[in-house]
Amino acid sequence: MLTDKEILLIKRRNAVEKAISNALETKSFQIYYQPIWDRKANKIHSAEALLRLYDEKLGFITPEEFIPIAEKDGTIIQIGQIVFEKACHFYSREMLHSKGIDFLEVNLSPVQCMHKDLAKEFGEVLQKYGVSAERINLEITETAAINSPETFNRTITELRNMRFKFSLDDYGTGYSNASYIFNLDFDFIKIDKSILWSADEKASARVVLNNTIEMIRQMNLKVIVEGVQTAEQKRVIAGRNIDYIQGFYFSCPVPEKEFLQFVQDFNAGLLPQCKIEK
Repeated sequence: MLTDKEILLIKRRNAVEKAISNALETKSFQIYYQPIWDRKANKIHSAEALLRLYDEKLGFITPEEFIPIAEKDGTIIQIGQIVFEKACHFYSREMLHSKGIDFLEVNLSPVQCMHKDLAKEFGEVLQKYGVSAERINLEITETAAINSPETFNRTITELRNMRFKFSLDDYGTGYSNASYIFNLDFDFIKIDKSILWSADEKASARVVLNNTIEMIRQMNLKVIVEGVQTAEQKRVIAGRNIDYIQGFYFSCPVPEKEFLQFVQDFNAGLLPQCKIEK
């Protein structure tokens, strides 16, 4: 017999499933963009596209809640296509390259990586909006290849042949190991925010952070540090041999118009964060 708590969880899951279905039907998923700072150029050079879901009955539903549900019922395939198309349309419509944005980062679910027609569908979207694959950087996690490595590797090879670039997301958590990095030929490694935050408090975590950055640099890969929230964190990280920083210190994820205004103001030197602390 189910407990009251289990019944509530089932009801909540059913409600979220309905919210996902409604958002797919009405195409009401929103994409927010979080700026990524280029340390050497001292400018915003890219951004991560982040999915947002708001339901009239449930209100804001976090990605941590609805994405696992969408992965389990398979709707993540449709959702992922929506995110990719919205990002491509945004890049093309606003001519982001002329505004200093080299690329947008789009997350790939492990379920998407198992979809045999993914490369074909992505190619059709690129052609529709006249966007080069080099302008979309695909983020995947280390868990993506666990269930079906052959299908995963075939999909990734097809996408790389189209000239997509890849980021390894959340490095330092879960199944992290160096062999995963060079076996899949990543371009960018995103160090998970948990390592940075732990380094604020523990000397051992600072050693891990420093060694991780050094290892990635020696492999000639680009380093992105996530979760930078304070001026002190930014100062410490910017003093190391990293390439890019992402976090609330610069901006939380914001809608398109706010993102465009932020990039314009920041890259024109109109915001106080533009000056690197010495």
